Amino acid sequence: MNTIMRYELTLLLFLSQVLLGQDLVLKMAQVTAGQSQASSDAFSLISSTSSQTSEPSQSDSFSVAQGIVSAVQGIYSLPPEVNAFLADTVQKDGMPIRVQGVLVDINGIASADLYLQMGGDDEHVVIPMTALNDSIFEVAIDTSLVTVQNFRAFIRGADNMAYSNDSDPLAPSVRFDETELSTAIANSRYPEGIPPRHWRMVSFPGELDEPGISKPEVEGGHVFYEWSLGDSSWTVPDSVYLGKAYWFRHLYSDPLPFDPDSGTAIPLEPFPMTLKQGWNMVGSPFAFPVQVVADPGIVSGIYFYGDSTDKDGWEVQGYEMDPWAGYAVHSESEGATLELLPYTDAGSDGSAARSTVSSGWNLNIAADGK
Repeated sequence: MNTIMRYELTLLLFLSQVLLGQDLVLKMAQVTAGQSQASSDAFSLISSTSSQTSEPSQSDSFSVAQGIVSAVQGIYSLPPEVNAFLADTVQKDGMPIRVQGVLVDINGIASADLYLQMGGDDEHVVIPMTALNDSIFEVAIDTSLVTVQNFRAFIRGADNMAYSNDSDPLAPSVRFDETELSTAIANSRYPEGIPPRHWRMVSFPGELDEPGISKPEVEGGHVFYEWSLGDSSWTVPDSVYLGKAYWFRHLYSDPLPFDPDSGTAIPLEPFPMTLKQGWNMVGSPFAFPVQVVADPGIVSGIYFYGDSTDKDGWEVQGYEMDPWAGYAVHSESEGATLELLPYTDAGSDGSAARSTVSSGWNLNIAADGK
């Protein structure tokens, strides 16, 4: 019995020493971890480990997290994606002329407005759009804004972080009826009509549904002529075409207004003309004054035949074409171009139209009054 008790007591003392020894090491590690001195291998290992973890963290995980945060912030700072939709040809048939926009942004769309610019105007008409849901907006254009001058438009959208963006421009064709286009429109070169018994060069600002010319003989009261460069002769045309000019004379007693039938106002986009070598007769297809761009080293100034002096004669028009007027222009080479800009910002570089007038040209086209 005494032997058993001594054995149990010895085992208890041994276990106590082991536990106390482990506790001593643990306490030493807690108190002195990270110091440079070490008194045992166990302590050195713990101290070394603590020292390494006390330095600033530069883990790959933290760098990746920073990159994710930056990417997310970048997404939230992007402007909305704005897309605009309108029929290619606008019909004024009593139905609403609707423009629809689809706007997408992670911040949500705060507003959408239609910016409409009528042909010949510098300012935009801003029309708020109505939200059909979170991303689709719509607006109806009043028919008073849709004329033979046509229009262009774009949608500007803003998100809830005040970032904004514009859609691509909308430039439709516009149908007009037989009562809308005449020589009496604003900025017409012949607001009172064509004077009687005088030769005048004319063009038509629009694509006519019925371009044929009736009674094209002077015996019938009036006549049209066009210049054929192919055989260097004057011919009587059977139709009128966009961008071309024609000599016209009538024998009626009063000025003759032009009042063609229905047709189409072309989109308000740059209109290029390819010139033949020599003299060309050209006109504007737009129903308002437009700028002209050409290479002055190849293309002459633009000449208009009228009564700005004491008698009919030629004058240099400058850098602009008026509706209904016809012009003569000379090209030194075959295939040179003349570009008409319905807006001064429509050029490829966004700059104003360049001068086409150069000196040294001698115009020898005669218009016989008989």
